[in-house]
Amino acid sequence: MKKIFISTLLCFTALVSSSLWAKPENIVHAQLIPVEKRVKAPNFYWSKKVNSQSLNGQIVYINYWAEWCSPCKEEIPFLIQLRNFYNYPVFKMIFVNTDKKEKLKEAKNFWLTKGKKAPTLYTSEFKFKNEFNVKRIPGHIILDKKGRIALQFFGSINNQKTATNIKKWVFGLIQEK
Repeated sequence: MKKIFISTLLCFTALVSSSLWAKPENIVHAQLIPVEKRVKAPNFYWSKKVNSQSLNGQIVYINYWAEWCSPCKEEIPFLIQLRNFYNYPVFKMIFVNTDKKEKLKEAKNFWLTKGKKAPTLYTSEFKFKNEFNVKRIPGHIILDKKGRIALQFFGSINNQKTATNIKKWVFGLIQEK
């Protein structure tokens, strides 16, 4: 009975982790959506400073992460580097933590110990994920200056090719009128 329980638990864990963590092939095939095919992002109001109205006219990079997600934590240094590289008033990066309520303290401690000074929203609700249909983490969404979804992909930014592509895409979005 104990062996059956452990086997079932291991299978369940593998199933859950494979469905939540994005696969690398999703990133390889990520492409900036052509302007004429972009759709308006859903209206959102996460706080007084972070909402669709206040961010209008800016490029917004939204990263969904959780403290328990190793790929999420591994990509944070790159994302902070990207945020610092594009230190333009028109570029905003927002980190959305999706940990359960009882894990939020650990998530905040992780963020503080890493010395990150980026806007981070903590929620035990899934409303942030549902507005943008985020089904896996790490999740990435980039909105153009007109509030349209320019790019959405899931998976860790863990290689130079992906990092270079993202920098190129953000630069292209900055140049758009």
